[in-house]
Amino acid sequence: MRPIFSPAPGLLLLGLCAACSPDAGSQSAFVAPQCRFDVDREPELVEGDVNHYCRDGYRYDVSYDLCVDKDTAIGPFPNEMVALCRECGLHACEQTDWPVNQARRMRGPETCPHGTQETDLGLCVDDRHAYGPFSAEMVERCIDNGGGEYTCKTMRWDRRFAEAIAAGIDPGNSMGPTMLAGDWQYPLPLDHGLRADGFGGGHFGASRSGNAGGHSGIDILAPIGTPLAAVCDGTVRYAGWVHGYGNFVQILCPIPSSVTGGASLYASIAYAHLDEINVTTDDAVNGGTVVGTVGKTGNASADGLHAHVHFEIAVHDTLHAASVEGHASSNHAGSSGGSKLVEELYAACLDPNGFEPTTGPVNKGRRIDPFLLLSCITSKPNLTAPPSALQSQLHAWSEHYAATTFDVDVGL
Repeated sequence: MRPIFSPAPGLLLLGLCAACSPDAGSQSAFVAPQCRFDVDREPELVEGDVNHYCRDGYRYDVSYDLCVDKDTAIGPFPNEMVALCRECGLHACEQTDWPVNQARRMRGPETCPHGTQETDLGLCVDDRHAYGPFSAEMVERCIDNGGGEYTCKTMRWDRRFAEAIAAGIDPGNSMGPTMLAGDWQYPLPLDHGLRADGFGGGHFGASRSGNAGGHSGIDILAPIGTPLAAVCDGTVRYAGWVHGYGNFVQILCPIPSSVTGGASLYASIAYAHLDEINVTTDDAVNGGTVVGTVGKTGNASADGLHAHVHFEIAVHDTLHAASVEGHASSNHAGSSGGSKLVEELYAACLDPNGFEPTTGPVNKGRRIDPFLLLSCITSKPNLTAPPSALQSQLHAWSEHYAATTFDVDVGL
């Protein structure tokens, strides 16, 4: 079973990490050069190294095999490096990019970073990923083969995709199924990305005051009055006012077998902060039925908080369990159905596409990241910039997700 990710724990005291102690070598059989507190080797920075591509504004650090600017090293980094970072009480461990000296200390000057090994193709890999910097030629081939420009210029690709690119073969023939789109329908007719304003980010797992588990859905930016569609054939469990959520619609429907491994799983889907509600409790709906419109009701009514729909999916193994789902934002309990969906979604869509979140978890208990599921089983509209009156800056999906077989801002 794939690991179920959770938000990073609080920082630990440095003294709890024996391997990270400056004299750990004399006290422990585990000597961790990746957890060093002094950068032993003087960084050697070069620009335009064709064998080690770094995106604009960054230079290749020959000494530590990193792409860096004055303050930052580009990630993402291997899971074992992240775990060791947390163990040693360092900060920003869960972020895609790290402070530059922290990355140097954790990376060290070894051929491959902690938790990876070198292959015959010269790649540093773990069981799921390959880690850069990659050559300029590989980055170009990645983009040409649909990896997405943002993903291709990061330091982590799907391992099978990277191995195909390095070997000079068509990655499309090595990746297995890459498209499941079509089982459900995207909830909006347009895509302006995520809400982001002075009230916090709209991505899954974004920090929330008074809610240690973070944001339980995604806040999809859209103008007031934009129609909202049922994503599936199902039943309206509730349509009305809910404190905090404002005008609220809850739909129950089965999850497509293409992402459940044939298991019968059910979703409780929440649409919150609506302007108008177009359905009533117990209505039967089909995928595409307009259930309401985007608004700013409930706790989204504050000035400066941009119009959006809070969209959330809780997963259960029975229809009855889905029907009693309360969507309480502070309740992050798991469910057997939620765990099953995570495992099968990895096998059916996430792994074959090298598709993953870069700033948040795949799931929080029984709630799945809605963008991951929607991207796998719907045809998403192309991302376009929002009107300036709605939000001054586009916050693209590629700021929070990466894939190797498609551009996350365009969709499958």
